Amino acid sequence: MDSGVRTTARKAESTVAIRPASLDDLRRFYSGSEDFRQYHTMRILAAELDGEVIGIGGYYFDANGNRIAFSDMWPKMRVRRKDIVRSLRAIMALIGDKHVFAVANPQEPKAERLLARLGFEHIGTDSSGEVYQRKA
Repeated sequence: MDSGVRTTARKAESTVAIRPASLDDLRRFYSGSEDFRQYHTMRILAAELDGEVIGIGGYYFDANGNRIAFSDMWPKMRVRRKDIVRSLRAIMALIGDKHVFAVANPQEPKAERLLARLGFEHIGTDSSGEVYQRKA
């Protein structure tokens, strides 16, 4: 007998785990397209959903010893705003009060505004794009 009451079952949403990234995570995330041995030191976090790394970020040291912050994500992560915020907070905690540089991704329309909100100051332009720094 139909009671006339309709119920909608909500699909349980999987949780994004934020954890230290391994070299294998980097290779899989970037499809093996880069040689990460060129970076002497890296501190990187992975955002994992159902066993798949969908976001990655942290910092590395370039050849001149500069600490470079970065983040990158797949479309599956882009729709998860709360998880993006959680990931950014974890990356900023990883960086702490260290002096760090970042380059705003020209394909990300909100990158420059986000870097400013995170305490980075615009210091110029290079071949990679708009360069920002956050002083210790």
